[in-house]
Amino acid sequence: MYVARQANPSALGDKPFIVLVSSRNADSAPSGVSEEAWKRLAEEKRQQKIGIAALSTNHELVFAQHSGYHIQPDEPELVVDAIQRVVESARNHTKQSGSNQ
Repeated sequence: MYVARQANPSALGDKPFIVLVSSRNADSAPSGVSEEAWKRLAEEKRQQKIGIAALSTNHELVFAQHSGYHIQPDEPELVVDAIQRVVESARNHTKQSGSNQ
């Protein structure tokens, strides 16, 4: 995936795209994994999600303030709002607020 993104960093072109990223990490490391390693892994995954937003030049990055790994059940209204905004943007040919204009 890294090589593909290097060759075509905005593979989705100008399609509306919202990436939801949790702001909280999992409470504790799984058995056999140190807390430090778990925190590094969580931050790496968070940075990967942030980087995914660049797949479209018409993107927005939204941080779910009250969610851990599962944003859908933790903040369903945030997910519904993101879907509605992507559909509206696609219909009206408008930019997401975080887009590179």
